[in-house]
Amino acid sequence: MKAMILAAGIGERLYPITKNIPKCMVDIGGKPLIEHQINWLRDNGIKEIAINLYHLPEKITEFLGNGSKLGVKIRYSHEKKLMGTAGGVKRIDDFFDDLFMVYYGDEYTNLNLSELERYHKSKNAFMTLCVREKSAGSKESNIIRLNGDNQISEFVEKPSKEQTKNLNIPNMTNCGIYLCNMKILEKIPQDSFYDFGKDVLPNLVKKEKIYGFMIPEKYYWYELGKLEKYERLKPEIEKILTSQ
Repeated sequence: MKAMILAAGIGERLYPITKNIPKCMVDIGGKPLIEHQINWLRDNGIKEIAINLYHLPEKITEFLGNGSKLGVKIRYSHEKKLMGTAGGVKRIDDFFDDLFMVYYGDEYTNLNLSELERYHKSKNAFMTLCVREKSAGSKESNIIRLNGDNQISEFVEKPSKEQTKNLNIPNMTNCGIYLCNMKILEKIPQDSFYDFGKDVLPNLVKKEKIYGFMIPEKYYWYELGKLEKYERLKPEIEKILTSQ
């Protein structure tokens, strides 16, 4: 299996840290976040990784090189203009040759990927999203409705207040880790800005078998895309790292 790390974003929510570095280069325990991500992918058997670049790309390429120092092979995709989460994947569709992973550049987890892969294949899924139930009081950045078999029946990115007003079911957080079948590339237009959350998933869940994989509580998962989250969660993550 191959993977793509989405690292092209400007990281406005992490400013002023991202004034001088891309968001995937923020420090976690003395290492950039993207190094932890690559180590996790490698330790789970993924050694061919694509990374898309836009904001301060040289900070990433100078640090990672061709990936050999981390035991992987890296292909870079330099975007002259931002292509979106899905558009960035489509831009290098020749890189993929089988089931592949998409991994957002501000996420951090220790999930065992073999569990996710087994789940995806057992469901004969078109695409599988890693999800977690939202804690009480969390802002509704998305609506993900699952049926009794954990198939996603509705996906709404950045819903309106009206859409969330009567939400009386456990709602899920999109964890930014996807397993995708090759055919998903046919659903993304070439050379266009296209987003998984806004453009692909809302329609695709009505046509294809898209499943939610609940990341078990025994694994940690963090989203570090906002400055307040990064500052609050960094000590917690570093405590976990020192205990391993």
